Amino acid sequence: MNDILAIKNGLLILHGYNAGLNVWNRQLVCKYGTANETGELALSKANATSILRHIVIMGGDGCITTQALRWLASLEISLTMIENNGKVLLSLGRQNYPYATLTRRQALAVYQNYGLKIAHWFITEKMRGQAENLDAIGISSNRIREEMKAIEGTHSAEDVMAHEASAAAHYWMSLEKIPLTFVRKDLKRIPAHWFTLGKRISPISKRAMHAATPGQAMLNYLYSVAESLCSIQLSMIGLNPELGIIHTDVDNRRSMALDLIETIRPDIDRIAFQYFRQQVFSKSDFWETERGSVRIGLEIRKVLIQNVFRLENQTRDYAIKLRDMLSDYNARLPRKRQVMIGSLEIRPLCKYCGAPVEKIKASNTDRLLCNDCIEIQKHEAFSAGNAPGFKWTESALSKHSNTTRIKHQEKWQWEAQFPEGELQEVIQRERQRFILEIMPGLQSCTVTQISKQVGISLRYASLIKKGLNVPHPCLYDKFEDLLRRAASRSVA
Repeated sequence: MNDILAIKNGLLILHGYNAGLNVWNRQLVCKYGTANETGELALSKANATSILRHIVIMGGDGCITTQALRWLASLEISLTMIENNGKVLLSLGRQNYPYATLTRRQALAVYQNYGLKIAHWFITEKMRGQAENLDAIGISSNRIREEMKAIEGTHSAEDVMAHEASAAAHYWMSLEKIPLTFVRKDLKRIPAHWFTLGKRISPISKRAMHAATPGQAMLNYLYSVAESLCSIQLSMIGLNPELGIIHTDVDNRRSMALDLIETIRPDIDRIAFQYFRQQVFSKSDFWETERGSVRIGLEIRKVLIQNVFRLENQTRDYAIKLRDMLSDYNARLPRKRQVMIGSLEIRPLCKYCGAPVEKIKASNTDRLLCNDCIEIQKHEAFSAGNAPGFKWTESALSKHSNTTRIKHQEKWQWEAQFPEGELQEVIQRERQRFILEIMPGLQSCTVTQISKQVGISLRYASLIKKGLNVPHPCLYDKFEDLLRRAASRSVA
């Protein structure tokens, strides 16, 4: 089977000008087509039943026959069509509206007390997840938790959304400096504002739409795919995706699907942030439109779709909980499923030259090198005296011991400046300052420069630059001195 048409985790992605579906000899024929190649995959019902749950068509100018739609409906296989800019054109799943009373309660929920209860639940789940995301990267979440407590005493959806907006402003402002890693050969060609996640509100549209940075563009695309996933799950359990509660009625918008997204939005963010850390991007993965908004390349879009559909089971649980709340059925939501970050789909590129890497190991995602760069690394390690079989001399061991003792003394001297009761709060505040102010500037420095200036190993310097480790505050003066020197060299 061609790798392009491989079914992964029940998901099949089609793309190209010839992408489409038809039935021949009672088999579903899935086609794709690009400028380089075309192909097709034929599936019988016996085979598709156990391996296929969703088909996503990305853009394309192909065709879908009514026989193909009937074939998909017979196996309850969902279909999504999404434009290159992230707009969902079509989202089809099993339509199941068996109870008129449930539909009526959904329509009237916005005027009833149970609708306010559901609104509390939506926003509380979202804010709890956002607070956990901030805690995971060492940023204070007190502001969000305060707004979450304030929601308990609100008596209208407008008050709930006011607290949600305040928490969201703090959340996105705290995440603006999350770094993205690009291959070294493209660094001089990439705009400076592309190296971080950037502001959630685009300067182009004054909203989240038309993102001006690759990070925000990928988040927008993830949310669009999630909207389709939520719409499918709502339809399958008997709810109307168009009749929302916290999102008002707007023509041509799935308001209830947007409501349901709020429960899984923190998980999508968590997937995105971990993906930003693990993936090495290249300049060709993104491009700017005439307006200045960023668009995402084909391969990255395919990976993002695969990662979103990993939340299928979790989304179904939340949809069922929503239906039970609307039907006044006293049910408990199962324990929240943890997103398996380690199983993310990653597009492997060499972190130095950007060349594709054929194989990737889950435990080695932070050290992706092509064969040529591996040979260079081996040569550098051998010349530096770190090759396999190298043995430390007594003088080297003594020097290493002295260096370690000096570093511990620096740490103890720095901590001795503060009272013991305030030390942890000071360290937390300094770490947050490092993430927001110092780490973005390190992206313009090489790992070797960081290692020599700060006096740390190349490995540790690499982890710090990627945002995978935050050093002790006693080293921050050295980092700031490095940034000042780098700034003076750029001015000269």
